[in-house]
Amino acid sequence: MFSAGNLVALFYATIPVLRHLSVVDHYLGLSFPHTPFDSRAAHLYLTGTSLQLYGALVFLAVFASLGWVAYHEIPRLLQRGSSPSAIELALGGRGVLPVLAGCWVLNLMVSLLFMLFSYLAGNPAEIPDFNKYNVFELLFRLANAAVWEEVTFRLVALGLPLGAWHLASRSRNAQPWHRYLLGGGFHADTAVLMLTLLSSLYFGYAHVVHGWGWWKLIPTTVAGLMMAWLFLRWGLAHSITFHFLIDYSGTLILLSGQGELPGVLVPFEIASQIAMVLGFFIALPLLGWLLPAYARGVARQVTGLFDDAHDADPP
Repeated sequence: MFSAGNLVALFYATIPVLRHLSVVDHYLGLSFPHTPFDSRAAHLYLTGTSLQLYGALVFLAVFASLGWVAYHEIPRLLQRGSSPSAIELALGGRGVLPVLAGCWVLNLMVSLLFMLFSYLAGNPAEIPDFNKYNVFELLFRLANAAVWEEVTFRLVALGLPLGAWHLASRSRNAQPWHRYLLGGGFHADTAVLMLTLLSSLYFGYAHVVHGWGWWKLIPTTVAGLMMAWLFLRWGLAHSITFHFLIDYSGTLILLSGQGELPGVLVPFEIASQIAMVLGFFIALPLLGWLLPAYARGVARQVTGLFDDAHDADPP
């Protein structure tokens, strides 16, 4: 129900967002804070038709990623067989959809926990001023983050350095060149683990310096680790899908609050809110069931048993 709400928001927002982009400007950059790449010279400003074209490519990338994941993963989820175990679901033995669900819940719980810690410590959690954006510009920025940040932090900061390291070291774990761009099918080695950690930490730090405050460092780093795992094991489309499901959470409520939600979509908004409330009641027992499995999964990766996405299901 909740994911359906995200998809409805995406379908509804596409055309209004593209129309709105004709009257705003936007810049692109690698968004690597405190590096030469963060200078103004590294930014490309887009306005008018060029921004609309870029916006169309962003939404196309999101739709393509969602379609790719659905096409490949729904049949795996529905396949007949014995009831799956927690370890089988957590590590993708029934496809990536249960993994996406578990990671989404874990990301939500970690974010809420650190937000609460920040509040109890007397430092209310800092968040960027999203009110300065028109609702459709904000929806564009959220969709763009799902694509651009995955390209930046998974492809540029993880895939390409990993490819350069494997090439320079002549590693036996070297992959075909396209996998360093599109992800999928990687096995764990020292370079994979170190670059995954470093790129995820940098992903968290980038959010801190862009207005979220230090409370966001660990939650976003954890999210970065999940996205890196999805990128390495399944591919870029899967990490974009997960990023989109996080960033578009609550967009129907946002549209409704701004008076931009047509009446025909109100039932979807209500269903999405019900799903969110139910999610809180389901989340804790779900995590209690899956967390040991995720811990075993981390242990397997560290010991080099990072199976190919289409290998046999884990025992």
